[in-house]
Amino acid sequence: MSSPNIADDPDASGDIVVTGSRIRRDPLDQPSPVISVDEQAIARTGLSSIADVLQRIPSSAGGLNTKFNNSGNFGNPPDGGGVGAGSAAIDLRYLGAKRTLVLVDGLRYVNGASASGIPASVDLNSIPDVMIGRVEVLQSGASPLYGSDAIAGVVNIITKSSQRGLRAQAQYGQFLEQGDGETENYQLSWGNGSNQPVDFVAGAFYIRQRSVSAADRDISLFPNPGQTSCADPIGGCSSYTPLGRFLVNGQNLTLRAPVVGRTPVYDPTLAGGDFKAFTAGDRFNFAPFNYFLTPSERYGGFVNARAEFSEALNLRVKAVYNHRQSQNQAAFLPLPIGPDAGGGPLTRTISIDATNPFNPFGRTLNGGDNGQPATYSAIFRRLVEAGQRTYSQTVDTMSLTGTLDGQFEMMGRSWYWDASAVVGYNDAKQLFTGNVNVARLR
Repeated sequence: MSSPNIADDPDASGDIVVTGSRIRRDPLDQPSPVISVDEQAIARTGLSSIADVLQRIPSSAGGLNTKFNNSGNFGNPPDGGGVGAGSAAIDLRYLGAKRTLVLVDGLRYVNGASASGIPASVDLNSIPDVMIGRVEVLQSGASPLYGSDAIAGVVNIITKSSQRGLRAQAQYGQFLEQGDGETENYQLSWGNGSNQPVDFVAGAFYIRQRSVSAADRDISLFPNPGQTSCADPIGGCSSYTPLGRFLVNGQNLTLRAPVVGRTPVYDPTLAGGDFKAFTAGDRFNFAPFNYFLTPSERYGGFVNARAEFSEALNLRVKAVYNHRQSQNQAAFLPLPIGPDAGGGPLTRTISIDATNPFNPFGRTLNGGDNGQPATYSAIFRRLVEAGQRTYSQTVDTMSLTGTLDGQFEMMGRSWYWDASAVVGYNDAKQLFTGNVNVARLR
Protein backbone atom coordinates (compact mmCIF):
# COMPACT_ATOMS: atom_id res chain seq x y z
CA MET A 1 0.00 0.00 0.00
CA SER A 2 1.43 3.38 -0.99
CA SER A 3 1.94 6.12 1.59
CA PRO A 4 -0.42 9.11 1.48
CA ASN A 5 0.63 12.31 -0.28
CA ILE A 6 1.34 15.03 2.27
CA ALA A 7 -0.11 17.63 -0.07
CA ASP A 8 -3.46 15.79 0.05
CA ASP A 9 -3.49 15.50 3.85
CA PRO A 10 -4.16 18.86 5.54
CA ASP A 11 -3.36 17.41 8.95
CA ALA A 12 0.11 16.20 7.86
CA SER A 13 1.61 19.59 7.11
CA GLY A 14 4.34 20.52 9.60
CA ASP A 15 5.43 23.87 10.92
CA ILE A 16 6.92 26.27 8.39
CA VAL A 17 9.39 28.73 9.90
CA VAL A 18 11.03 31.75 8.27
CA THR A 19 14.66 31.68 9.33
CA GLY A 20 15.80 35.01 10.73
CA SER A 21 12.42 36.31 11.75
CA ARG A 22 11.76 36.84 15.45
CA ILE A 23 8.15 35.85 14.82
CA ARG A 24 7.36 32.33 13.62
CA ARG A 25 4.99 32.52 10.70
CA ASP A 26 3.90 30.81 7.48
CA PRO A 27 5.76 32.51 4.58
CA LEU A 28 3.08 31.41 2.10
CA ASP A 29 0.47 33.49 3.89
CA GLN A 30 2.30 36.81 3.85
CA PRO A 31 1.93 39.81 1.50
CA SER A 32 5.67 40.51 1.52
CA PRO A 33 7.59 38.87 -1.37
CA VAL A 34 10.54 36.64 -0.48
CA ILE A 35 13.13 35.44 -3.02
CA SER A 36 15.23 32.38 -2.20
CA VAL A 37 18.54 31.66 -3.97
CA ASP A 38 19.99 28.22 -3.21
CA GLU A 39 23.51 26.85 -3.38
CA GLN A 40 23.06 25.33 -6.84
CA ALA A 41 21.74 28.59 -8.30
CA ILE A 42 24.72 30.47 -6.86
CA ALA A 43 27.17 27.97 -8.36
CA ARG A 44 25.55 28.18 -11.81
CA THR A 45 26.21 31.92 -12.04
CA GLY A 46 29.97 31.36 -12.09
CA LEU A 47 30.44 34.47 -9.94
CA SER A 48 33.00 34.57 -7.14
CA SER A 49 31.11 36.88 -4.76
CA ILE A 50 27.64 36.53 -3.29
CA ALA A 51 27.26 40.29 -3.75
CA ASP A 52 27.49 39.91 -7.54
CA VAL A 53 24.79 37.22 -7.40
CA LEU A 54 22.39 39.26 -5.26
CA GLN A 55 22.90 42.40 -7.32
CA ARG A 56 21.26 40.58 -10.24
CA ILE A 57 17.88 40.21 -8.59
CA PRO A 58 15.23 42.66 -9.92
CA SER A 59 14.76 44.51 -6.63
CA SER A 60 18.47 45.21 -6.27
CA ALA A 61 19.71 48.72 -6.97
CA GLY A 62 23.29 47.52 -7.18
CA GLY A 63 25.64 48.75 -4.48
CA LEU A 64 29.39 48.62 -4.18
CA ASN A 65 31.26 45.90 -6.03
CA THR A 66 34.64 45.30 -7.65
CA LYS A 67 33.73 47.53 -10.60
CA PHE A 68 33.51 50.57 -8.31
CA ASN A 69 36.84 52.42 -8.37
CA ASN A 70 36.04 55.87 -6.92
CA SER A 71 36.13 55.02 -3.24
CA GLY A 72 39.24 57.09 -2.67
CA ASN A 73 37.25 60.17 -3.63
CA PHE A 74 34.04 59.33 -1.76
CA GLY A 75 35.40 57.59 1.34
CA ASN A 76 35.84 58.92 4.85
CA PRO A 77 33.25 61.73 5.09
CA PRO A 78 32.91 63.54 8.44
CA ASP A 79 30.15 61.22 9.65
CA GLY A 80 32.34 58.16 9.17
CA GLY A 81 29.97 56.69 6.59
CA GLY A 82 32.60 55.98 3.97
CA VAL A 83 31.99 53.62 1.10
CA GLY A 84 34.48 51.01 2.33
CA ALA A 85 36.98 50.67 -0.52
CA GLY A 86 37.24 47.18 -1.98
CA SER A 87 34.06 45.95 -0.31
CA ALA A 88 30.75 44.83 -1.81
CA ALA A 89 27.21 45.54 -0.64
CA ILE A 90 23.56 44.98 -1.52
CA ASP A 91 21.19 47.92 -1.98
CA LEU A 92 17.48 47.12 -2.32
CA ARG A 93 15.11 49.56 -4.04
CA TYR A 94 17.68 52.40 -4.26
CA LEU A 95 17.40 53.20 -0.56
CA GLY A 96 21.08 52.64 0.19
CA ALA A 97 23.08 49.70 1.51
CA LYS A 98 22.87 51.02 5.09
CA ARG A 99 19.07 50.66 4.83
CA THR A 100 19.28 47.01 3.71
CA LEU A 101 19.75 44.68 6.66
CA VAL A 102 22.05 41.69 6.12
CA LEU A 103 21.67 38.76 8.52
CA VAL A 104 23.62 35.51 8.75
CA ASP A 105 21.47 32.68 10.08
CA GLY A 106 19.00 35.26 11.36
CA LEU A 107 21.59 37.21 13.36
CA ARG A 108 23.31 40.50 12.60
CA TYR A 109 26.80 40.24 11.10
CA VAL A 110 29.83 42.45 11.68
CA ASN A 111 29.76 45.61 9.52
CA GLY A 112 32.47 46.23 6.98
CA ALA A 113 35.39 48.63 7.27
CA SER A 114 38.14 49.37 4.79
CA ALA A 115 40.04 52.25 6.40
CA SER A 116 38.43 54.72 4.01
CA GLY A 117 35.33 54.85 6.16
CA ILE A 118 32.81 52.78 8.08
CA PRO A 119 29.98 52.14 5.61
CA ALA A 120 27.35 51.05 8.22
CA SER A 121 26.62 48.00 6.08
CA VAL A 122 27.89 44.44 5.80
CA ASP A 123 30.76 43.76 3.40
CA LEU A 124 29.43 40.74 1.50
CA ASN A 125 32.97 39.93 0.36
CA SER A 126 33.68 38.95 3.97
CA ILE A 127 31.11 36.13 3.83
CA PRO A 128 32.61 33.07 2.07
CA ASP A 129 30.48 31.56 -0.68
CA VAL A 130 31.65 28.09 0.36
CA MET A 131 29.62 28.24 3.58
CA ILE A 132 26.35 29.51 2.04
CA GLY A 133 23.46 27.06 1.79
CA ARG A 134 20.88 29.54 0.49
CA VAL A 135 19.93 33.21 0.64
CA GLU A 136 16.48 34.59 1.45
CA VAL A 137 15.68 38.14 0.38
CA LEU A 138 12.70 39.93 1.91
CA GLN A 139 12.06 42.65 -0.66
CA SER A 140 9.78 44.85 1.44
CA GLY A 141 10.62 47.07 4.37
CA ALA A 142 10.87 45.43 7.78
CA SER A 143 11.76 48.40 9.98
CA PRO A 144 8.98 47.71 12.56
CA LEU A 145 10.64 44.37 13.25
CA TYR A 146 14.34 45.11 12.83
CA GLY A 147 14.79 48.89 12.95
CA SER A 148 15.84 51.59 10.51
CA ASP A 149 18.57 49.47 8.91
CA ALA A 150 15.80 47.27 7.39
CA ILE A 151 13.78 50.04 5.71
CA ALA A 152 14.67 48.71 2.24
CA GLY A 153 14.44 45.02 3.08
CA VAL A 154 16.29 42.10 4.64
CA VAL A 155 18.85 39.69 3.21
CA ASN A 156 19.25 36.55 5.31
CA ILE A 157 22.20 34.29 4.43
CA ILE A 158 21.64 30.71 5.62
CA THR A 159 24.87 28.79 6.14
CA LYS A 160 25.40 25.08 5.65
CA SER A 161 24.53 23.15 8.79
CA SER A 162 25.02 19.68 7.35
CA GLN A 163 27.08 18.05 4.58
CA ARG A 164 28.14 14.47 3.92
CA GLY A 165 31.75 13.94 2.86
CA LEU A 166 34.21 16.10 0.95
CA ARG A 167 33.27 18.67 -1.70
CA ALA A 168 35.86 20.51 -3.80
CA GLN A 169 35.36 23.14 -6.46
CA ALA A 170 37.78 24.96 -8.76
CA GLN A 171 36.89 27.68 -11.23
CA TYR A 172 38.86 29.87 -13.64
CA GLY A 173 37.53 32.61 -15.86
CA GLN A 174 38.64 35.61 -17.89
CA PHE A 175 37.44 38.00 -20.57
CA LEU A 176 38.12 35.76 -23.54
CA GLU A 177 38.43 38.35 -26.30
CA GLN A 178 40.67 40.73 -24.34
CA GLY A 179 42.53 38.03 -22.39
CA ASP A 180 42.44 39.87 -19.06
CA GLY A 181 40.41 40.04 -15.86
CA GLU A 182 41.47 36.54 -14.77
CA THR A 183 39.52 35.17 -11.81
CA GLU A 184 40.41 32.07 -9.78
CA ASN A 185 38.03 30.53 -7.26
CA TYR A 186 38.95 27.46 -5.18
CA GLN A 187 36.62 26.06 -2.51
CA LEU A 188 36.88 23.03 -0.25
CA SER A 189 34.39 21.83 2.38
CA TRP A 190 33.82 18.69 4.45
CA GLY A 191 30.99 17.47 6.65
CA ASN A 192 30.40 14.37 8.75
CA GLY A 193 26.76 13.96 7.69
CA SER A 194 23.51 14.52 9.54
CA ASN A 195 23.28 11.14 11.30
CA GLN A 196 25.91 11.97 13.89
CA PRO A 197 25.31 13.34 17.41
CA VAL A 198 27.11 16.50 16.26
CA ASP A 199 26.71 17.87 12.74
CA PHE A 200 30.03 19.37 11.68
CA VAL A 201 30.85 21.31 8.51
CA ALA A 202 34.14 23.06 7.80
CA GLY A 203 35.47 24.75 4.70
CA ALA A 204 38.19 26.94 3.21
CA PHE A 205 38.45 29.09 0.12
CA TYR A 206 40.84 31.17 -2.00
CA ILE A 207 39.66 33.75 -4.54
CA ARG A 208 41.83 36.00 -6.70
CA GLN A 209 40.62 38.57 -9.20
CA ARG A 210 43.08 40.46 -11.38
CA SER A 211 42.53 44.02 -12.52
CA VAL A 212 41.30 45.42 -15.81
CA SER A 213 42.46 48.91 -16.71
CA ALA A 214 40.03 51.45 -18.10
CA ALA A 215 42.62 52.12 -20.80
CA ASP A 216 42.02 48.61 -22.15
CA ARG A 217 38.37 49.19 -23.11
CA ASP A 218 37.06 51.60 -25.75
CA ILE A 219 34.00 52.41 -23.67
CA SER A 220 36.11 53.69 -20.76
CA LEU A 221 38.91 55.50 -22.60
CA PHE A 222 37.25 58.85 -21.86
CA PRO A 223 34.96 60.06 -19.05
CA ASN A 224 31.88 59.51 -21.28
CA PRO A 225 31.19 56.46 -23.48
CA GLY A 226 31.70 57.27 -27.15
CA GLN A 227 33.88 60.28 -26.45
CA THR A 228 37.01 60.52 -28.62
CA SER A 229 38.58 63.78 -27.45
CA CYS A 230 38.48 66.17 -24.51
CA ALA A 231 37.52 68.84 -27.04
CA ASP A 232 34.20 67.05 -27.72
CA PRO A 233 31.17 69.15 -26.65
CA ILE A 234 30.10 66.31 -24.35
CA GLY A 235 32.80 67.43 -21.90
CA GLY A 236 33.85 65.50 -18.81
CA CYS A 237 37.62 65.94 -18.93
CA SER A 238 39.41 67.81 -16.14
CA SER A 239 40.77 71.37 -16.06
CA TYR A 240 43.49 70.13 -13.69
CA THR A 241 46.23 69.47 -16.24
CA PRO A 242 49.91 68.49 -16.02
CA LEU A 243 50.79 71.81 -17.69
CA GLY A 244 48.58 73.75 -15.26
CA ARG A 245 45.68 76.15 -15.67
CA PHE A 246 46.35 79.69 -14.41
CA LEU A 247 43.60 82.24 -13.66
CA VAL A 248 45.91 85.25 -13.34
CA ASN A 249 45.59 88.90 -14.47
CA GLY A 250 42.04 88.19 -15.66
CA GLN A 251 43.32 85.60 -18.12
CA ASN A 252 42.67 81.84 -18.36
CA LEU A 253 46.08 80.45 -19.28
CA THR A 254 48.03 77.26 -19.78
CA LEU A 255 51.45 76.40 -21.12
CA ARG A 256 51.96 75.74 -24.80
CA ALA A 257 54.34 72.87 -24.00
CA PRO A 258 56.29 71.52 -21.03
CA VAL A 259 59.04 73.86 -19.81
CA VAL A 260 62.12 72.14 -18.37
CA GLY A 261 65.18 73.76 -16.80
CA ARG A 262 63.99 77.37 -16.88
CA THR A 263 61.21 79.68 -15.73
CA PRO A 264 58.33 79.98 -18.24
CA VAL A 265 58.16 83.27 -20.16
CA TYR A 266 54.91 85.21 -19.69
CA ASP A 267 53.77 87.57 -22.47
CA PRO A 268 50.54 89.38 -21.45
CA THR A 269 49.53 89.65 -25.12
CA LEU A 270 49.96 85.87 -25.55
CA ALA A 271 51.48 86.60 -28.96
CA GLY A 272 54.70 84.99 -27.78
CA GLY A 273 56.14 83.40 -24.69
CA ASP A 274 55.25 80.03 -23.20
CA PHE A 275 51.62 80.73 -22.27
CA LYS A 276 48.45 80.54 -24.38
CA ALA A 277 44.72 80.78 -23.77
CA PHE A 278 43.23 77.66 -22.14
CA THR A 279 40.73 75.75 -24.31
CA ALA A 280 38.60 72.61 -23.88
CA GLY A 281 41.16 70.66 -25.90
CA ASP A 282 43.76 71.36 -23.20
CA ARG A 283 41.76 69.49 -20.55
CA PHE A 284 43.15 66.33 -19.00
CA ASN A 285 41.72 62.89 -19.74
CA PHE A 286 41.87 61.10 -16.37
CA ALA A 287 39.77 58.08 -17.39
CA PRO A 288 42.55 55.73 -18.65
CA PHE A 289 44.28 55.88 -15.26
CA ASN A 290 41.36 54.21 -13.45
CA TYR A 291 40.50 50.57 -12.96
CA PHE A 292 37.63 49.10 -14.94
CA LEU A 293 37.77 46.07 -12.63
CA THR A 294 39.62 46.38 -9.33
CA PRO A 295 42.03 43.65 -8.18
CA SER A 296 41.38 41.69 -5.01
CA GLU A 297 42.51 38.57 -3.22
CA ARG A 298 40.50 36.80 -0.49
CA TYR A 299 41.04 33.68 1.55
CA GLY A 300 39.71 32.21 4.76
CA GLY A 301 37.48 29.53 6.18
CA PHE A 302 34.55 28.63 8.40
CA VAL A 303 33.44 26.03 10.94
CA ASN A 304 29.79 25.25 11.63
CA ALA A 305 28.75 22.73 14.31
CA ARG A 306 25.35 21.81 15.72
CA ALA A 307 24.59 19.44 18.59
CA GLU A 308 21.05 18.31 19.47
CA PHE A 309 20.98 17.19 23.08
CA SER A 310 17.19 16.96 23.16
CA GLU A 311 14.17 18.59 21.55
CA ALA A 312 14.34 21.26 24.24
CA LEU A 313 18.06 22.00 23.94
CA ASN A 314 20.26 22.49 20.86
CA LEU A 315 23.68 24.13 20.55
CA ARG A 316 25.06 25.74 17.42
CA VAL A 317 28.52 27.27 17.07
CA LYS A 318 29.83 29.09 13.99
CA ALA A 319 33.22 30.70 13.32
CA VAL A 320 34.13 32.62 10.15
CA TYR A 321 37.42 34.22 9.11
CA ASN A 322 38.08 36.23 5.95
CA HIS A 323 41.24 38.03 4.80
CA ARG A 324 41.09 40.50 1.90
CA GLN A 325 43.68 42.47 0.00
CA SER A 326 42.32 44.88 -2.58
CA GLN A 327 43.23 48.06 -4.40
CA ASN A 328 41.66 50.92 -6.28
CA GLN A 329 43.41 53.76 -8.01
CA ALA A 330 42.85 57.15 -9.59
CA ALA A 331 44.74 59.57 -11.79
CA PHE A 332 47.43 61.90 -10.48
CA LEU A 333 46.37 64.24 -7.67
CA PRO A 334 44.50 67.40 -8.80
CA LEU A 335 45.87 70.33 -6.79
CA PRO A 336 43.93 73.63 -6.54
CA ILE A 337 45.50 76.74 -5.00
CA GLY A 338 44.22 80.30 -4.76
CA PRO A 339 41.22 82.09 -3.25
CA ASP A 340 38.81 80.95 -6.00
CA ALA A 341 40.18 77.42 -6.45
CA GLY A 342 37.71 75.78 -4.08
CA GLY A 343 40.31 73.88 -2.06
CA GLY A 344 40.82 73.81 1.69
CA PRO A 345 41.76 76.79 3.88
CA LEU A 346 45.49 76.10 3.50
CA THR A 347 45.48 76.02 -0.31
CA ARG A 348 43.13 79.01 -0.74
CA THR A 349 45.58 81.45 0.88
CA ILE A 350 48.88 80.35 -0.70
CA SER A 351 51.04 83.23 -1.92
CA ILE A 352 53.90 83.03 -4.43
CA ASP A 353 56.45 85.80 -4.06
CA ALA A 354 57.72 87.74 -7.07
CA THR A 355 61.26 86.59 -6.21
CA ASN A 356 60.29 82.93 -6.51
CA PRO A 357 62.27 81.67 -9.53
CA PHE A 358 59.25 79.67 -10.70
CA ASN A 359 56.92 82.71 -10.74
CA PRO A 360 56.92 84.07 -14.32
CA PHE A 361 54.31 86.83 -13.83
CA GLY A 362 56.65 89.51 -12.51
CA ARG A 363 54.69 90.23 -9.32
CA THR A 364 53.68 88.52 -6.12
CA LEU A 365 50.63 86.28 -6.42
CA ASN A 366 48.96 87.12 -3.12
CA GLY A 367 46.47 84.57 -1.83
CA GLY A 368 45.13 86.92 0.85
CA ASP A 369 46.78 85.25 3.84
CA ASN A 370 48.56 88.43 5.00
CA GLY A 371 45.61 90.81 5.24
CA GLN A 372 46.20 92.13 1.72
CA PRO A 373 43.71 91.64 -1.11
CA ALA A 374 44.25 88.62 -3.35
CA THR A 375 46.07 89.35 -6.61
CA TYR A 376 45.27 86.13 -8.47
CA SER A 377 42.25 83.90 -8.74
CA ALA A 378 43.34 80.27 -8.94
CA ILE A 379 45.88 77.78 -10.24
CA PHE A 380 44.87 74.21 -11.09
CA ARG A 381 47.53 71.58 -11.70
CA ARG A 382 47.77 67.81 -12.02
CA LEU A 383 50.71 66.58 -9.90
CA VAL A 384 52.15 63.92 -12.17
CA GLU A 385 55.42 64.04 -10.20
CA ALA A 386 53.71 62.42 -7.20
CA GLY A 387 52.60 59.39 -9.21
CA GLN A 388 49.12 57.94 -9.43
CA ARG A 389 46.87 57.84 -6.39
CA THR A 390 46.51 54.28 -5.15
CA TYR A 391 44.47 52.96 -2.23
CA SER A 392 45.59 49.52 -1.04
CA GLN A 393 43.49 47.78 1.61
CA THR A 394 44.25 44.88 3.93
CA VAL A 395 41.16 43.75 5.83
CA ASP A 396 40.69 40.92 8.33
CA THR A 397 37.14 40.00 9.36
CA MET A 398 36.17 37.49 12.03
CA SER A 399 32.80 36.43 13.39
CA LEU A 400 32.06 33.97 16.20
CA THR A 401 28.48 32.98 17.04
CA GLY A 402 27.00 30.68 19.66
CA THR A 403 23.29 29.86 19.88
CA LEU A 404 21.20 27.80 22.31
CA ASP A 405 17.62 27.03 21.27
CA GLY A 406 14.85 24.51 21.64
CA GLN A 407 11.15 23.92 22.05
CA PHE A 408 8.89 22.37 24.66
CA GLU A 409 5.23 21.83 25.41
CA MET A 410 3.58 23.61 28.31
CA MET A 411 -0.03 24.55 29.11
CA GLY A 412 -1.21 22.94 25.89
CA ARG A 413 1.02 25.13 23.69
CA SER A 414 4.36 24.78 21.90
CA TRP A 415 7.02 27.16 23.21
CA TYR A 416 10.19 28.09 21.35
CA TRP A 417 13.20 29.78 22.87
CA ASP A 418 16.68 30.83 21.82
CA ALA A 419 19.66 32.77 23.17
CA SER A 420 22.59 33.92 21.04
CA ALA A 421 25.96 35.57 21.55
CA VAL A 422 27.77 37.19 18.62
CA VAL A 423 31.33 38.54 18.53
CA GLY A 424 32.48 40.42 15.43
CA TYR A 425 35.93 41.78 14.63
CA ASN A 426 37.04 43.87 11.66
CA ASP A 427 40.58 45.21 11.29
CA ALA A 428 41.28 47.34 8.22
CA LYS A 429 44.42 49.11 7.06
CA GLN A 430 44.77 51.30 3.98
CA LEU A 431 47.90 52.68 2.31
CA PHE A 432 47.31 55.84 0.26
CA THR A 433 50.06 56.94 -2.12
CA GLY A 434 50.30 59.90 -4.50
CA ASN A 435 49.08 62.52 -2.01
CA VAL A 436 50.88 65.67 -0.77
CA ASN A 437 51.18 67.45 2.57
CA VAL A 438 49.57 70.84 1.90
CA ALA A 439 51.19 72.48 4.95
CA ARG A 440 54.61 71.65 3.56
CA LEU A 441 53.50 72.65 0.09
CA ARG A 442 52.92 76.19 1.36
